Amino acid sequence: MYLKTKIRSSFTTPIILTVLCLVVIGVVSCTYRFTNLGVDLKGLSSIAVESVYNTDSSANPHELLWISMQEAIIKDGHLKLRSSDEADATIAIKVNELSIAPSGSVTTSTLDTDPSSPASRTNRISVDSFLRLAQSYSYNANNIIILDATVQVFHLGSKNIIFERRYHFTEELSSLYNYHYPVYKEAVTHDVKKLADKLSYNTLKDFLYKE
Repeated sequence: MYLKTKIRSSFTTPIILTVLCLVVIGVVSCTYRFTNLGVDLKGLSSIAVESVYNTDSSANPHELLWISMQEAIIKDGHLKLRSSDEADATIAIKVNELSIAPSGSVTTSTLDTDPSSPASRTNRISVDSFLRLAQSYSYNANNIIILDATVQVFHLGSKNIIFERRYHFTEELSSLYNYHYPVYKEAVTHDVKKLADKLSYNTLKDFLYKE
């Protein structure tokens, strides 16, 4: 019994060592493959994100660009996110336009006036016959959110602009009730965040990665 166990162990040990070696080789090769990309850090190790400068007068959540840019830097992982007092460079975002424009055909309500005669006990009038004051007489069922922003990266050591690009993105927005976002403001916030994520992703791709 002891001899069989010893023989089995002598065969098992080399197999385990072989498997471990293959795993180590695989991990090393995968690590090389994932990190061997065309990344140009331009001598930077850390970066900060300034508050967003909004030149548009509309009251849309432009602060989401600041949040998305920091999330993108952390997710990318090549640069450490730091405050401007500690970072090698800083990202400045200027919003040229963040607005909502109507699109598609205009829908017009069938009612344009209230009933001509007043309601009474003898003259009962349905509620549906009156204008809905909380509803627009004419409206666009769909809107487009427009984001136009300029992104700059300042090298805090040399005080030079080492990257500058202007981006323009749009996103369709339903102005009517939908099942995912019954509140219109929530739908706006969700779609602006999508545009902010797109801007941040493209900024890091254009700034850090070589084609």
